[in-house]
Amino acid sequence: MSESKILFQLAEQWRLVRSAPIPYLAGLILVAVFIFFGLQWWYQQVIELKDVEINTLDRRLKAVTDERDDLKKVAEKSQNPKLTVPAPRDPDGLYQLNKQVAKASGGVVDRAGGTVSFPVIQGDSDLNMRAPMEFREFSIASCMSSGGSVNKSAGLIIRQSWVQVKCEIIGLHP
Repeated sequence: MSESKILFQLAEQWRLVRSAPIPYLAGLILVAVFIFFGLQWWYQQVIELKDVEINTLDRRLKAVTDERDDLKKVAEKSQNPKLTVPAPRDPDGLYQLNKQVAKASGGVVDRAGGTVSFPVIQGDSDLNMRAPMEFREFSIASCMSSGGSVNKSAGLIIRQSWVQVKCEIIGLHP
C-alpha cells in the first residue's frame, strides 16, 4: 500500500471513531481488561511454580544441612576416642536418639516374622511411639498397641504406658 492509501484509511477509520467514541472506547477498555487479567493469571502461575521450587530447594537444603551436621558429629567422635565408647545399654531398654526413653521387660523377638512383641512398655515424656527405636541389637518401627495410658501434668506428658505392643524389625542396630 502506498502512503496516501494508508493515510486515507486512517482518516476514514478516524471518522468512524469520532462518530461513535463510546463503543470504541468501551471496546479498547474491554480488551485492556482481558489482557490485564490474562497477564495477572499467567504471572500468578509463575509465582506458584517459583514457590514450589523454593520449598523443594528449602527441604533439600535442610536435608543436606542435617546430613552435614551428622557427619560433623561423626568426625568429632572419631577424633575423640572417649566419645566413641558407648555406655552399656539396658537389655530391656528402648532407645531413641541414643537415649533410653522406655523400659520393656519381656520383649519377645520373632526373627522369622520380623517382629518384636512386648507385654508392656513404660516410657517417659521423650518416648515417641511413631518414631523408630532401638531394642537390643534391633532397629524397630511401626509399633502398634492394643491400648495405653498417658499421664500428663499441666498439659505435658510425664509417663506413658502401652500394652500388647507389636513392632516391626526394620534392621539391625550396631
